[in-house]
Amino acid sequence: MSTKVQKRKPTIKELAQNITPKNRHKETDWGKPQGGEIMNKKAFGIVLIIVVIAVLALLGGGAVYYKSKISSTTDISNSDSTKPTTVPSPIVSQDKTAGWKTYRNDQYGFELKHPADWAELPAQTIQDTLSVGFLILQSNMSFEVKVIPNPDPDGKSLTSVRDILEDFDEQNKAELIAEIKKISGLEFLKLTNKNPMLTYEPKESLIVLSPDKKKTIIFSTVVLKNPPNLELAPKLELIASTLIFK
Repeated sequence: MSTKVQKRKPTIKELAQNITPKNRHKETDWGKPQGGEIMNKKAFGIVLIIVVIAVLALLGGGAVYYKSKISSTTDISNSDSTKPTTVPSPIVSQDKTAGWKTYRNDQYGFELKHPADWAELPAQTIQDTLSVGFLILQSNMSFEVKVIPNPDPDGKSLTSVRDILEDFDEQNKAELIAEIKKISGLEFLKLTNKNPMLTYEPKESLIVLSPDKKKTIIFSTVVLKNPPNLELAPKLELIASTLIFK
């Protein structure tokens, strides 16, 4: 009875020891490439571009999906009826005349407000016409108020400041710009001097009739010395908005 002897598998080290220069074969020349065995640089570049585009498309699709997911989540959260709503606060109008002083004249039946730092000059009355001045410090200007009674000797009286425009001659039109202004429910005639640098001449004036048409009140800005500081010039329309007849 014969016994089968199992051969031992050689190790890699033992196999490597049997390789000698004599039994090592030379490199086999298979000839020039016949197909696409070798990828040139151009072909490789095209493949790379295709791969990059595919990756970007995948990332872009993921971004769109994520954005739509977030958007849908936001819509659901916004539709929650229990979410508190913000109510805008009401806009509070600021009183631009806050801190102003009040000038009152009971004899002529009116009052108005003016900035607190104006220096009031002594009032003068000439032939029933009242003149009150306020010196505007560091401006080279003054603010003046004139109250003129409207006599009616011929049975004709002023009914509107527009009547004053009818008496404008060519010289007035050449020197003044006239316009009608509506301020706090009262109709004013605004006159602006075309040469505002004339000293001791009204630079700007507002004219209004009293409700009973018996008095004409004129507010004026007067240049006392050149150059005037126009940043401190009186805001006639703001002052006119404080006018109250008694």
